[in-house]
Amino acid sequence: MKLRLLAAALFVATVVSSASAHAQAVYAQYTGTRLGASGSDTWVTGPTFGAYTENGSALPIHWGLDGRVGLLSKDRTTFNQFLVGPRVALVTHVLPVKIYGEALVGVNHYSLNNYSNNDFSYEFLGGAEFTFFPHLDWRMIEVSTTKMEVQNGQTLHPFGISTGLVLRF
Repeated sequence: MKLRLLAAALFVATVVSSASAHAQAVYAQYTGTRLGASGSDTWVTGPTFGAYTENGSALPIHWGLDGRVGLLSKDRTTFNQFLVGPRVALVTHVLPVKIYGEALVGVNHYSLNNYSNNDFSYEFLGGAEFTFFPHLDWRMIEVSTTKMEVQNGQTLHPFGISTGLVLRF
């Protein structure tokens, strides 16, 4: 429970700090993640919400901070994440496409049947956004890999794939 409160506080701090940033965006996406738990190919799906800032740039490279919450589940399996970390994007200004990468840290909550665990988590991800209206982007694809601990000290590295919309202001 304390880990959830800490993660929620980090996420709120990220969103609040975005108010003074150079550029801000909020996003909602649909995520599918392959857990691969217990020798199976368990997929959990659900929404991921977040906000990012772009605080600086040098020619086509922009950098900032991202905070996100993922709420994924299937049947009796849940995988929730609360993550924050740096974001780097390549913005060409010739094509309406932005390529980005992130390295996030935070906590996750994993439960399967009667087993439940809160753990430190990190995630590496990358993706591409296509601008189709002046302040609206389609997050065409985002791929991610996460580290999570499960029963008996076993470490899994789930693979995720997402798509969604980004509102920039």
